[in-house]
Amino acid sequence: MTGTVWVKRAAELTAVPIRLEKLQEEARRAGQLLQRRGSVVHLVGIGGVGMAGLAVFLRARGHHVDGCDQSPGKLIRWLQKAGIRVAIGHDPSHICGADWVVRTSAVPDTCSEIQRARETGTPVLLRGSVVAALSSLYRTVAVTGSHGKTTTTAMLFQVLKGAGVTCSYLGGGWDRVAAGPASAAGGDMLVAEADESDGTIGCYHAALGVITNMEFDHCPAYGDRETMTAVLRHFAGQCREALFFPAADLVCRAIADAAASPRISFGLSPDADVSARLFREYPCCVMDVHGNGLRLGSLELSVGGRHNAMNALAALAVALHLGVDFNRIRDALRRFVPVARRFDRWTTAAGIVVVSDYAHHPTEIGHVLRGVRAEASGRVWVIFQPHRYSRTRQLKDGFVRVLATVDRLYLTPVFAASEPVIAGGTTDDLARSLRQRGCRVSTAESPLAAWTHIRPHLKKGDVLLLLGAGDIEDIVENVLRDLGVKREARHDQ
Repeated sequence: MTGTVWVKRAAELTAVPIRLEKLQEEARRAGQLLQRRGSVVHLVGIGGVGMAGLAVFLRARGHHVDGCDQSPGKLIRWLQKAGIRVAIGHDPSHICGADWVVRTSAVPDTCSEIQRARETGTPVLLRGSVVAALSSLYRTVAVTGSHGKTTTTAMLFQVLKGAGVTCSYLGGGWDRVAAGPASAAGGDMLVAEADESDGTIGCYHAALGVITNMEFDHCPAYGDRETMTAVLRHFAGQCREALFFPAADLVCRAIADAAASPRISFGLSPDADVSARLFREYPCCVMDVHGNGLRLGSLELSVGGRHNAMNALAALAVALHLGVDFNRIRDALRRFVPVARRFDRWTTAAGIVVVSDYAHHPTEIGHVLRGVRAEASGRVWVIFQPHRYSRTRQLKDGFVRVLATVDRLYLTPVFAASEPVIAGGTTDDLARSLRQRGCRVSTAESPLAAWTHIRPHLKKGDVLLLLGAGDIEDIVENVLRDLGVKREARHDQ
C-alpha cells in the first residue's frame, strides 16, 4: 500500500495526511538503531505496560535503558527493582546522553523530552515502530486485533513454552508465567502483540500473523474504516509464512485476502480450517476440536466465554502450524494462567464477588458482563472509567447499550491519556445518554470516591466490577482490603 493514510489528531480533530511510507521509514530507522548494541535508549512513558515490557526486552538485547513517566506506579517499581532507572515527571535533561528516544502514542509532541530530542537531532521513535522493527529480526508471530490480542498472545506463548519451544515474548499485559509483560529467552522465535491503534501495524514484517477480530474503534488514528482496513491489508501482505484469521468475520476475511502466504482460518463454524464445537461456555469452555476436517480431540480451557474459545483456537491453530502436538497444546491451554486484569476475580468471606477487568470497549464490557451473569446471584455494581474522550464520543451508543443493563453504575472522569477534552466525549455526556435510557447512573470524582459510595450498600451475592484501561486498577488494593481479602491468597484464578 502506498499513498496517504489519514490520521485525526485528537488535539484538533482535523484530518492530517500522514503517509504510511513515513511510518515505514521510521521502522527502518528503528531497525538500524536496534543493531547498535550498547546504545543508550530513553523511553518516555515507560510506566505503561507495553513500554515497560519493551524496556526490559531492549535491555536484554544489550541496550542501556532508562526512562521517565508522569507518575509512579507498580510497573515503575518493577522496573526499578529490575535495575532500570526511571525518573518521575518530565524534564528535558532526562534525555542527556540518549542515543535515541522511544515514545508512546499517548505522549504529546509538547512533552519536554520530545521537544529537546528534536532540537538536538536525537531520533524519536514510536513504540510501535520499534516493535515492528523487532518483527524483522526474529521469526515473529504477530498477534493483532481489536479484542483478545493480549490473551491470545499469552496463550500462544504459554503453549510454546510448555511444549519446550524457546521463544521470546512481548505482550500487552502482565503475563503471570513470564513474570512480566515481556520475556527475552534467546533463539529466533518471538511471540508479539501487535498494536493496531496507531498505524504502525503496517510496518510489520512478521513470519506469521494473527488477526483475532476487527472493529473500527480507533477513529483518531485512522479517520475512517477504509484506511484502517487498507493498513491491515498491508500487514497481511507482509506475513511471510502464514496468516490466521476468524472464519466467520467478513472484515477479517477481506483483510486476509491480501495475504500472499497461506491463509488459515479458525473459529466455531464448521467451515474453518481449525474449528470447534462449543459444548460448554461457563465456568470454563469445553469444546471438540477439528483440524482440516479431522477430529483432533476434546479441549477444556481454564477460562470461560465464547471470546476466550476463539482466542484459544487462534493460539491452537498457530501452534499446530508450528508443529506442536495437539495433546501438548491441550495440556497447556487447560493450565493457561490468564494475564492480569483479564477477569481477575475474588470472593469475600461475606459472599461478595469483585472482578477487575481491562475492558474499555462495549464489546469487551459485554463479554465481562456475560461471564459475571453466568454465575451471579445478586446485583451487578459497576465502576467504569471511560478511556479517552475521542473513544467515549465515538462509542457512546455502544456504551449506553451495554451499560444500561447493569443494576447500578458509577462513572468516573475520563482517563484522557493526554487528550484534551472533546465535546460529546465527557463522562457527563455519557451519563446523560444513559439516563435517557432509564439507567441508574451516578458520577464520581474518582474511582476511589465511587468505591466509597458503593461500599456500604454491597451485600451477599452482589458483584462489583472495576472496568477500564486507565488507573482504576489502583483502587483494587483498597477494595480488597476494605472487604477483608488478601489479594494473592484469595485470588480465584
